[in-house]
Amino acid sequence: MRYADLTEEQATIVQNLATTSDEVPPDRKLAARDLVEKLLTMLKPVERLIIDMLYLQERSIAEVQQLTGWTAAKVKVTAFRARQKLRKQLGGLL
Repeated sequence: MRYADLTEEQATIVQNLATTSDEVPPDRKLAARDLVEKLLTMLKPVERLIIDMLYLQERSIAEVQQLTGWTAAKVKVTAFRARQKLRKQLGGLL
């Protein structure tokens, strides 16, 4: 993903994230969600599933483990690797 691929609102959110630790303002939530969706499309389907369950659905490791049939270690490692890929993509935009 390139910075030029972002909408103006999404670019503003990326710049805001780079300069402050504040949460995204309510008027920018939709653009932030679109940005998250763009970043998630760059993950493998399995990684996207784990990130979705853990962070968007706010399920616990035990719940994800039960739903997927994976060990807790595999869930944690997959989530860790997916977060690193997301950081790398976001860092590339900054």
